[in-house]
Amino acid sequence: MSKRARKIRSFAGALLLGVSGFALLRDCVDSKAIDINKMMISFVTLHDGTNTEKKGTTDASINGINAEQTSEIIDTVYAFYTNDEAENKKRQYVLNGDTVDEIPLLGLQDKYNIVIREFVSKNSFLQDSLKIYNDRYNCTRRHEYQHLLNMFYGMHGYNSPEIKFAECCLDEMSAGIAQCLEQMRNYNKNGKDENFLTNRFGFLRNAIKEGRISTDKRLTPKDQEYIANCIFDEWMDVKYDMYEERTNNRVLSYLKDALYQNVQPDWLAHDLLMRKCFNIEGYDFWPYIKKREKEIFERLSKKRREEYGELIDKKLYGDYNYIDKINVLKEIRQRYYESQNKYRYEVSRIFGSSRSR
Repeated sequence: MSKRARKIRSFAGALLLGVSGFALLRDCVDSKAIDINKMMISFVTLHDGTNTEKKGTTDASINGINAEQTSEIIDTVYAFYTNDEAENKKRQYVLNGDTVDEIPLLGLQDKYNIVIREFVSKNSFLQDSLKIYNDRYNCTRRHEYQHLLNMFYGMHGYNSPEIKFAECCLDEMSAGIAQCLEQMRNYNKNGKDENFLTNRFGFLRNAIKEGRISTDKRLTPKDQEYIANCIFDEWMDVKYDMYEERTNNRVLSYLKDALYQNVQPDWLAHDLLMRKCFNIEGYDFWPYIKKREKEIFERLSKKRREEYGELIDKKLYGDYNYIDKINVLKEIRQRYYESQNKYRYEVSRIFGSSRSR
């Protein structure tokens, strides 16, 4: 399949099914109008606690999760038809942090919290149209739970801005793979009902129909590579541009308090983190993703690279207090024992002996 055809197919699936978000929901009444099958629908969500259900702690069966620290909340979204376009326009609300107008927020993970949105309508036809948004079919919980796991593994840790940007992209791919495998599991558990194979992963439904992937046995290495590549393609062809600004905001948030030595490239730490994030359901997807991660770095714009260079410079030349400056110098001295030439280079940067500004 051509890249263009794959992109169109993935884009259509993304518009229909939506993606997860990062920002916490506000304590107010929000509404958002979207056009599904040319029908005007308004989504209204109450965040005052009256329509949220505390579901208790998340499953702590995977090492690294402390169930006492985590919470899961069901966030009910009421959907209804309306023909009043002026009213819809007035009440349209783009969720905080969600820059994709056509995609309703399906769930989110923030620190130790998971929020799952359930779409409800009194209209039976509309409810049937919206059911694929709900966790039963979309597997939103498994997607957000993987984000939670990745956070425990160290997703919020320091690294260079470029590596951190890639890690944020890979975090979404990891959650997508986990969600994909959960849909496969639900498909099997429900008598191979194709309703459980949503357009969120159209490639999976097609592969099962064509006999390319069997759900009756463990995935072969070939199956794993196929899923990894499809998830990677979807992110790069469709979601990279859609989420580029949000991904960058995550990077800046994670590195806000990092010192100069914290934002130097640490490829070993990156590899160790990704090995954990892509070890999903007993499968190791990292070797297949690692082959292609350079595509993320190559995609970084010149503007973004310059911004990250300025960020690193600010960490070194910024308004440090005395203790911070001592810590930076200690780090540089330590590097002297590893590489004397590198030490001399860093000292020249500090005192600006030959560096053009």
